Amino acid sequence: MLQYQLSSYKISTDHELLDKENHITFEVRKILEEIQPDVLKGKSHLLKRLPRLIKQNPRVPVFKNLLATLHNERGEKEQAFKANRWLVKEHPNYLFGRLNLAVEYLDTAPEKIPSILGESMELKALYPNREEFHIEEFIAFNQIAALYFLATNDFPQAQIRLEMMQGIAPEHPKTNYLQERIQQFKLTEHSENKNPENQDKMQAHQAPKFNFPLQMQWLYEEDYDFPKNKIATILRLDRKPLIEDLKKVLQDSILRFNYFSEEDEIDFLLFPIHAIFFLEELEAEEALPEILEVLAQNEEYYEIIFGDFINEIVNSIVYSFGEHHLDQFFSFLEQPSIYTFSKSYISEAMLLLLKEKPNLEEKVQAHYKSLLETLIEKKDDKTLVDQLAYGLIISDIVELRMNALYPEIKKLYQLDLVAEDVCGTIEEVEEDIFSDPDLDQKDYSLPKGSIYKKYEIWKKDYEEFLENEFKDLEDEFGDNFFDDFDEDDDF
Repeated sequence: MLQYQLSSYKISTDHELLDKENHITFEVRKILEEIQPDVLKGKSHLLKRLPRLIKQNPRVPVFKNLLATLHNERGEKEQAFKANRWLVKEHPNYLFGRLNLAVEYLDTAPEKIPSILGESMELKALYPNREEFHIEEFIAFNQIAALYFLATNDFPQAQIRLEMMQGIAPEHPKTNYLQERIQQFKLTEHSENKNPENQDKMQAHQAPKFNFPLQMQWLYEEDYDFPKNKIATILRLDRKPLIEDLKKVLQDSILRFNYFSEEDEIDFLLFPIHAIFFLEELEAEEALPEILEVLAQNEEYYEIIFGDFINEIVNSIVYSFGEHHLDQFFSFLEQPSIYTFSKSYISEAMLLLLKEKPNLEEKVQAHYKSLLETLIEKKDDKTLVDQLAYGLIISDIVELRMNALYPEIKKLYQLDLVAEDVCGTIEEVEEDIFSDPDLDQKDYSLPKGSIYKKYEIWKKDYEEFLENEFKDLEDEFGDNFFDDFDEDDDF
C-alpha cells in the first residue's frame, strides 16, 4: 500500500479510507462495482435504478455522484448540474461533489471556485480535521486547482500542483492531462520559457491577454471535432468581450505564425478557423477586417492553416458576411501584392453566394465591373497585375454568364493581362459568356447551418479526405501497401 507523507497529511491508496469517509459498506461496494461501467456508458435503465439506490442509501454520496455522471455521459448537462448541486447540498463535505461543481464553474465563472475549494486552494485547509487522504482525492483536487490557476493566468501555482501530482502519481491519467494543458498554456502564453536571444528568430510576440483565457485556450487545442459542450459554453459568454478575444486569436495567428509553425509538438494550426466559425455564428460583422487580414496572408500561411479546406472556409465567410459587405470583399480583390489564390477563393465564393442569394446578382455584377475597370486603369502597377488571378476571376464571371462585362474582359485581353491557359482565348470566353448557363454546375459545399453543423460537415470532409488519401496510395502502390510496414520500423 502506497503512503506518501506530505508536510501535514498522508496520501494513501487504501480504498477502505474512502469507503469509511463515504459510508460504503461491503454490499454497497459490490453494487458500485456492478453499475459503474454502465454509468460511464450512459445506460438509460440507470435513470430509474439510481434514484432507488439513493433513496435506500441516503448517507452514501457516491450514488448521487453517479447520477450526475450518468446525465453528463448522456449529454444532459442541465440535469447533471442539478444532480450535482443536490449532491453538494446534501453532502457538503464530499470532495468529489465540490470538484464537480468547480468543473462547472471552470467553464463559466472560475472566480467562484475559491469559494468552493477554499481561498488557499489547499486540500488540508479545506478539511483541517483530516490527517489522511486517498490518492484519488489528492490527484483530483490538485488537477482542478491547477486548471483554476491556468484559467486565472497564475502559471507558477499551476506548475506547483503539477509537480506535486508528478511526485505521487506520475503516470496517472489526470497527471498526464494536466501536463498537456500546461504545455498548451505555455504555448499560448509563450513568453515565460523562451530564450530572449531567439525572440527575433521565433517572432516571439507576447500572447494576447484574453478576457476569457480558459475558453480561448480551447481554440488552440481542439481539432476538427470541437466538443459541443465547449461550443455552447463559449457562445454563452458576454458577446462584446468574446468578439474582442476572437479577433485577438486571428491577429495572434499572424503575429506568431513563425513560432507556431516551427513548434515540433504542433500537429495542426486550426485555431484561426475556430475563431472564424465562432465570429460567423455571432454574426460579428465588426470582425470582418480581421478576417480579411487573415485571408491576405501568404501561401505558406494558407498551406499550414487552411490546407485543402480553404474553399469551404472562404465560401462560409462570404456567405455569412457577403450580402452586406460586398464592397469590402471586392476591395480585397483590388489589393496589391496579395497571394494569387486568396483572390480566386473570394471570387469563386461569389458564385455560391449568388446561387444561394440570387437577388444580389445586380450588385455583384456592378462590383465586378468596377473591379475590372480598376484593373484596366492600373495596368502598369506591377504590385497589382497578376495574370493568373485575373484569369481565375474572369473564369468566375464567365460561369456567372455576366455577358455585360465582356467589353471590360476584352480590354484586359488586349492589354495582355490575362493568363489564357486559365480561362481560354478571348474567342472561347466570348462563346462561353454568351452561351446558356451550364446545367451541370459545380456543387459548392457550404455549411449554411449553425456552428454545430459547420463542425459536423468539416469533420466529415476531413475523414473523407483521409480515406481518399489512403485509397490513392493503395491504388498507386497496391492494396497491401500498408502491410509492408512493420510496427517496430523507425521512420
